[in-house]
Amino acid sequence: MAKSLNLSTLVQLVTAAGLGDALIDSSAKLTVFAPTNEAFSKVPNDTLQFLLNNPEALANLLKFHVAPKKLPAENLQDNQLIPTLDSNNTLRVNIGGEPKVYQANWAKLTHLT
Repeated sequence: MAKSLNLSTLVQLVTAAGLGDALIDSSAKLTVFAPTNEAFSKVPNDTLQFLLNNPEALANLLKFHVAPKKLPAENLQDNQLIPTLDSNNTLRVNIGGEPKVYQANWAKLTHLT
């Protein structure tokens, strides 16, 4: 699904972190809050290179974008805090506009369940 939504940077990073099967499996009981290519384009190149060269740090960052359960978009609420696979952090969802735009910590994202 991520490939069909033009989330190529996310797919590249998930693959580099060795999490491809776990995060892109549509039967998994997870919700991935997927940063768009546009959101990733705002990350400095040296930061992306650091992450690509450090799979453990990259995996930890990506886990911050994954909720350990299915969360249908219609059940999300503005300013909702969601526990993630990164047990040290929660993700804040911001919703606004028509059609609804979902953001996590102010980065535009695509909600994948």
